[in-house]
Amino acid sequence: MKIGMRIVKTSIAVFFSIVISRFLGLESGFFACIAAVISMESSIIHSFRAGINRIIGTILGAFIGLMFALISPGNPFLAALGIFIIISLCKYFKWNKAITISCTVFNAIMINLDGRDPFLYSSHRLLETLLGISIALIINYLIKPPDHNKKIEVKYNSIRDRLLYIIEDFILNNRKQELTEIKAEIVQLENIIKVYENEIFISNDIDKIRIYKEIIDYIKEIMVHIEATYVLENYEKLNEENLRFFKELFHNKNVIMDEGEISESHQSIIYNFNIKNILQKFLIVRHREDEII
Repeated sequence: MKIGMRIVKTSIAVFFSIVISRFLGLESGFFACIAAVISMESSIIHSFRAGINRIIGTILGAFIGLMFALISPGNPFLAALGIFIIISLCKYFKWNKAITISCTVFNAIMINLDGRDPFLYSSHRLLETLLGISIALIINYLIKPPDHNKKIEVKYNSIRDRLLYIIEDFILNNRKQELTEIKAEIVQLENIIKVYENEIFISNDIDKIRIYKEIIDYIKEIMVHIEATYVLENYEKLNEENLRFFKELFHNKNVIMDEGEISESHQSIIYNFNIKNILQKFLIVRHREDEII
């Protein structure tokens, strides 16, 4: 089993939640630990956004818990009503990631007072939960934040290499490759870039992200032209211009093409039109790559 950094960072966050809670006199740090575990996300921006929602949820749970505890602490009907109100409000305001922590804080205040002062207990639970959320955010930011740049590079290289193979195998061997996998990889790459783009405040890679997005647009256009050639019944020879593009793209390969007259049929025109766009756009992609190395 691979132990990821999220596991390590969550453990560290729990450690500091306990230590700091005890230092501040907030009892055992139980609620700080719960908040830290719930708030540790796979990316900084997700942690930050979820953390904001959970802070709001914590305040909501503490407020409603305090109000209901002042009326009748431990009352099952009020407890059920409070949970109903909290979940409804979180759903309405789209604070979905705040529901769990908000209900936890509410229940802690509503049914766990044991004769303690409601105001003091509520303030402690609120501070303890906010502490856990804050620690999770800080740990996720400071300790080896997710390397989205590396993820982008690995995923892009996989797409690029796969696409090169698809193009070469089709032109040289007239073989059609299944495109489902590469399309899924393109979507995955776009999602990684989207997350990284949201976290760009910790990076100087704004220009690199822009170039990657432009390259993806070119790759999508290439995919359209590949699919257009796949529907042709027969495959034609490359015309002279496309042969030159092909050799330029695969300059490090020993390219041998059959020689012969180029057909001027309607199908040949369509075939070479699409091949021209595929090769030209891939050459542009190669040039754009040079800008992000």
